[in-house]
Amino acid sequence: MVGVARPLTIALLLAIAVLGSSTAATAARWIPWPTATWQLQFSGTIDVTVRADIFDLDMFDTSRRLVRKVHASGHHAICYINAGAWESWRPDAADFPSNVKGRDLDGWPGEKWLDIRRLDALGPILLKRVRLCRDKGFDGVEFDNVDGYQNATGFNLSASDQLAFDRWLADTAHANGLSVGLKNTLGLVASSSRASTSRSSSNASCITSVP
Repeated sequence: MVGVARPLTIALLLAIAVLGSSTAATAARWIPWPTATWQLQFSGTIDVTVRADIFDLDMFDTSRRLVRKVHASGHHAICYINAGAWESWRPDAADFPSNVKGRDLDGWPGEKWLDIRRLDALGPILLKRVRLCRDKGFDGVEFDNVDGYQNATGFNLSASDQLAFDRWLADTAHANGLSVGLKNTLGLVASSSRASTSRSSSNASCITSVP
């Protein structure tokens, strides 16, 4: 399914000022702009002729060749990574210890919340994902489910726990030359000037900017 690109409807927050980034490091990375249009598509055939500035695509399911095709068609590409939840179908699913997996995500079969305090276990797995995103040629990364502290995860997560995890994600992505998006974590970044709220359909999400 091909969606219609609109001025920012997922709510992506660019993790630059809020989560920390040096001016020099920021200058070396591609940075999305507030009025950019987005095409979010995590299944089906990707149509690179869609009129959108940025394509948000699944990191595992998208090939290096497709990322090159997106770029050749005049778009930027960011990869989707579910950082705060385990997904049973992913190729690295067996790498997650059982004691970091919590309650099921409501409405998302095969997904479980993660204990984000356990960077000793999660860090190496997520680092491999970020490096794969980088090696495929993506310009940035969208981290999903980084709002566990506001949900019934099965773990006693605090806002401080979440902020530490989110900062680790941002630092890790920045260290690999990627811009960063965090989805559904407005409670921690109300002061950010670049935030939005997510709304999804069965096939894709469309995007609307929030002032």
